[in-house]
Amino acid sequence: MLRPSGFGSFAVAVLLFLAFIPIFLFTPASAMTDKAPWLVTALAVCIKLAWGTLDTDVRMMEPYYILSRRHAPPSVLTLDYTSVPFGLLPVRAALNGHWLVFFVGFGSIMAEILTVLVTSLATVQGSDFISLVIPGKANDDTKHIQAGQETKLSFWVSFGLATFILVYMLVVSAFVFVGRRHPFLPRQPNTLASVLAFIHQSKMIWGFVGTAKLDHKGMVRHLAAREQQTYGLGRFVGRDGQTHCGVDEEELLGGYKHGSAFQGPNQPWDRQWDAYE
Repeated sequence: MLRPSGFGSFAVAVLLFLAFIPIFLFTPASAMTDKAPWLVTALAVCIKLAWGTLDTDVRMMEPYYILSRRHAPPSVLTLDYTSVPFGLLPVRAALNGHWLVFFVGFGSIMAEILTVLVTSLATVQGSDFISLVIPGKANDDTKHIQAGQETKLSFWVSFGLATFILVYMLVVSAFVFVGRRHPFLPRQPNTLASVLAFIHQSKMIWGFVGTAKLDHKGMVRHLAAREQQTYGLGRFVGRDGQTHCGVDEEELLGGYKHGSAFQGPNQPWDRQWDAYE
């Protein structure tokens, strides 16, 4: 979802679904939903699943994105949004001041609501509700219209909310793509080995000596005592004297730049040339 192909596909799908809702509500194409009412629900579920991938990407990458901007506080080292329930995520992100995560998490809640809204809309004839609000034809008698379980008020509220949620998803996903589309990590942190590789030969490990028995809260208190120390992601001289790319305490040699070699320019004589062919 953070690549052009992923965002482009999602944006096109949302726009098409946004156009499809008034088509099946207010045109003769509603006969299609009469024969297959599950179709609208299936499309909404696909939108929700696609949004879920965006939610997962943002949750996983947020701590590393903060570190890539350099001079991050110690609390970022224990920041983990991947295990936070989706209903609690917006609250946690707002308290931490991570507003992009807040908007994405709030979108996950609304994605669940979207499936309920479009499922109820698939059982009604929208053109009947239009006739109720046209001057000269207004009539509160809904006994002879295909209203399903909707009233005049609930229909327009459901239609408005469904439209708002889709527009919200489109806008927020665009902000995520614009802000996070550039590569800011040398590798994806999707395995335990890849996560450990970020701290390989990192000097900040010395600050965690004797913390093996601490739980999460104890580690947070330990890091709070080191509030003057900041951390970042980029090039640093490791404990072995070699240049590495990962997470370490500031000051680093420099930030991470995708596509550029991070070894050799400072101490070319100190490289392990036998590792190269």
